[in-house]
Amino acid sequence: MSNNWFVLNVDRTTLPDEMLPMFKTHCRVTFADDDAYLTLCLMRSIDLFERHAGWFVFGNTTVWVPLVTATTTRVALPVQPVSSFTVSLDSVDISDEYRMLRGSTATTPWFLERKDGGVIPAGLENTLTAGYADMASLPPSVIDISFRVAAFYYEARESVTSYSVEQVPQWMNDLLLGNWVPRA
Repeated sequence: MSNNWFVLNVDRTTLPDEMLPMFKTHCRVTFADDDAYLTLCLMRSIDLFERHAGWFVFGNTTVWVPLVTATTTRVALPVQPVSSFTVSLDSVDISDEYRMLRGSTATTPWFLERKDGGVIPAGLENTLTAGYADMASLPPSVIDISFRVAAFYYEARESVTSYSVEQVPQWMNDLLLGNWVPRA
């Protein structure tokens, strides 16, 4: 198995049309004066979630070349959830020789491996289509996390800086990854 470092390019320029009205309801905002800023807060929160968790929220395609050794038989996919993939080597499509395999639990990442169990060659280029098709297919937890972080950005707009992945405070880390549970 191989560990892979991968920088996601997930900056958003558009959001689904139904997301802003839902977020305005969440924030109890009834006027249109701040729509542009509310949209920016949503984009920043989704971007933070995707960079931090490695999950694409809305459909995106990325090209990935895994770092492999002479004995690598499977590699963890750098983004989740993946709906389709194309594998090519030297510009030849060899997708039918590979499969995606999920780990033992629902929270473990997907892996790419050869169907025959052989070693993955260096220079393998993978085109991954990841993310959810629309708002209806998004898990409620992703919407909740995105709205909570975006609401924090909106409410504290004068004092919030843009966090990098290395600077994410522990409370936000817990919120993003679903480890934070409000007290009853």
